[in-house]
Amino acid sequence: MGDAEKYAKLAMQHLDQMTERERYRVRGLYYIWTQNWQKCVEEYSELVREFPADNIGHSNLAACHARSLDMPKAMEAAREGLKIAPNNVMARMNSSLYSCYANDFQSCGSGGREVLKLNPSYEQAFLVVAHAELGQGQVSQAACRVSGAREGQRRGASLAASGQANLALYEGRFTEGAKILEKGVDDDLAARNAAAAADKVLMLAYANLWRGDKRAAATKARRAIALRQSAKVRFLAARVLVEAEETVEARQIASGLGSEIHSEPQAYAKLILGEIELKSHNPNQAIRLFTEAKNLLDTWIGHFDLGRAYLEAGAFGEADSEFDRCLKRRGEVLELFMDDMPTYSFSAGRLLLSGPGSRRVEEQWLR
Repeated sequence: MGDAEKYAKLAMQHLDQMTERERYRVRGLYYIWTQNWQKCVEEYSELVREFPADNIGHSNLAACHARSLDMPKAMEAAREGLKIAPNNVMARMNSSLYSCYANDFQSCGSGGREVLKLNPSYEQAFLVVAHAELGQGQVSQAACRVSGAREGQRRGASLAASGQANLALYEGRFTEGAKILEKGVDDDLAARNAAAAADKVLMLAYANLWRGDKRAAATKARRAIALRQSAKVRFLAARVLVEAEETVEARQIASGLGSEIHSEPQAYAKLILGEIELKSHNPNQAIRLFTEAKNLLDTWIGHFDLGRAYLEAGAFGEADSEFDRCLKRRGEVLELFMDDMPTYSFSAGRLLLSGPGSRRVEEQWLR
């Protein structure tokens, strides 16, 4: 990503030598690589307004809307791109994912199956169809579908392991889920896929939390960070550390995230600090921090946290509103970070964090 950003910046120095259409595209790519999602949306919106047949413009606009966590607009933009290039496999895949994130599980499933018709060995498509089935309460079908990804190459096996472990944890089969994850970590490391290994170690950490083994959970969180230093990994690991009462480490992680220039890690820092306050039974301080995080990036996790904080503060109406927002945006929990890491085991709240509000979300997740 560092080289991509460097070359995007170099391209920006030659805008005066480009056509109008090229300038829109280059500026849009620059905003993607610098994670300026608002400017990204503005740039690609102008591009497709001036050049409505630019299917790449529609696809990239959809991605920018998704990264801004505006899933209905992401779905709409992706569908416009597909009208122009209906046989573009990647565009169809992304359109299906955005449909799932936007709770349109039927469109998501049909789109994923279309991808498999175009490319039967596309491992991620099995996961997308499983997302759609899970979103419609078809858990057994989702389990079979996830297994299909294993028929691909190493990446397919890694995706299948993540999906199968998520389903096991989702259904409370923690020992089985842990075994799948431990083998998956070994396989990922053998394949030199540290990112996938870190994701699975994090899932193990949350499984340890749910089983009440805070020490093991903290150890797994630290291992995940050692494997990968991404903002997502540090954020999720810090939440484990808060629950494991290792708040000094969690604050240090929050400090690092808060010093970064992009809004996403800054929002994560606020959420971590809010979790620390909530853990210390300071719900008003937690509400303030969670609200600041939401103003930076309107995440599903942020609304879940706000609901828990309002509940502890005795503000039951506000809490109910936040949990309703979680339920209306439940599709996002299938893959919270939009990076091929299934996270539907978090949907019940119990693995994301136990405590107030978890049961409310869990009971109505598939209503």
